[in-house]
Amino acid sequence: MKSLAGKITVATMAAIVSLTSAQASAQGTRIISANMKSISGPMSTVWRDCVGSGHAGLLLRKENQDQMRLVHDETGFEYIRFHGIFTEYPERVYVDPWTAKVTGRHGWANVHRFLRQAHRHLMLPTKIGIPIVCSLALLLAVSLVSGIVTYKKWWRGFFRAPRGGDGRRMTGDLHRLMGLWSLWFVALITLTGLWYLVETLGGNARVPKLPEVAAGAMPTGAALDRLVAVARRADPALDIREIRFTSDNGVIFLGQSSAWLVRDRANTVVVDPSTSRVVAQLDGRTLSAHQRISEMADPLHFGTFGGLWTKVIWFLFGALLTAMAVTGTMIYAMRLARSSRSDVGSLKIAWQGMGAWGYIGIALILLTLILTPGAIGGAS
Repeated sequence: MKSLAGKITVATMAAIVSLTSAQASAQGTRIISANMKSISGPMSTVWRDCVGSGHAGLLLRKENQDQMRLVHDETGFEYIRFHGIFTEYPERVYVDPWTAKVTGRHGWANVHRFLRQAHRHLMLPTKIGIPIVCSLALLLAVSLVSGIVTYKKWWRGFFRAPRGGDGRRMTGDLHRLMGLWSLWFVALITLTGLWYLVETLGGNARVPKLPEVAAGAMPTGAALDRLVAVARRADPALDIREIRFTSDNGVIFLGQSSAWLVRDRANTVVVDPSTSRVVAQLDGRTLSAHQRISEMADPLHFGTFGGLWTKVIWFLFGALLTAMAVTGTMIYAMRLARSSRSDVGSLKIAWQGMGAWGYIGIALILLTLILTPGAIGGAS
């Protein structure tokens, strides 16, 4: 069988000859012929050592793997050259751990990444952006307290339907109703936001240091199955959510176990892949009070502790808070418009009433959008 490289070369040359022959027939000026059996000088066989593949992410596609396998079977090359393995256009690939089938893939730069980084640090460097975002929890705390103080006998309004009539009364009643049902959520987001602010100021809890393990081959297939069995024997209640293959700490299994309301990292089993021995284990039930507060902040802030149901609840109440920002602005604008008794529109009056805060808010939004192209691929 001829080599694949030979087939490709012959096909390419045939195409060139066909093209030039057609041109020659049309112009009648030049004819080019080629004899592939006649070679003058030494023939390079560098393709037997290494072939190019383009971007690393392309090798995750089945069709590319099939083509590479065919080329390897025909030519026997030893190495593949590709680029962008870490930073250039990374992809997230989702694989079913039981069937080993790819269930989905998407680029790193997507709506989720934009919302996460805009919410976490406004696309700014994390040391600058996170304290700015977390400090807004102070304003949320003031809003929570002022709402309870100004709304007399607020506990009676949970089932009070908004009244009709003018727009200001309707908007005000709707705003108070949403605020009452969101009290617990506002308090929760305020407390976790304040905790994140404390962490940025140096109050973060100590994270246990894992022992160093000599680097070895990455376990796959049956070898990885054995390590999973070892981790489950060490912690039978561990629901493995993540596996980390590290160069200096072995294979780390993280997930949810007997402790509730903690990050996955609070329940960890570390296995040395070369000896299949457990070299370290973390149990969320043994955390100190400081560590427990730190580990429960994320599950409470994002509502991930109860699966899809809590995520849906957190989303709905987050949408309520967004709606309250709109109704609050409308109430403020209508109140200023009534007191000024001028022909200026309500929105313009509201903008003027916000003073410097309005410009600061717009500036932060514009800065986030401007920084997005450069920041969305690099920040965590």
